[in-house]
Amino acid sequence: MGMIVGTIEAFVIRRAAEAAAFWAMMTACAWSAGAALAFLLGSIAMIKPDLSATTIAIVGVTAKLLMGAMAGLITLPALEQLKPRQRAS
Repeated sequence: MGMIVGTIEAFVIRRAAEAAAFWAMMTACAWSAGAALAFLLGSIAMIKPDLSATTIAIVGVTAKLLMGAMAGLITLPALEQLKPRQRAS
């Protein structure tokens, strides 16, 4: 999943910015890390079937917040290297 999203993003930005390949790689890493975190937290919910609906909801919201923060931190180095392409005059 991460490679697909990263590739789509690279195609979108390749004409506008340099370092698109690095962006694609870091986006793929971010999506993969997010999927791993979701799998881990989902596994916890499956292992402990006696958890209340409120606890499961809290775990879900926490997972979304952590995945967003993690994706942001992982893609920061790539964002720093993106530069607009110079247009030929």
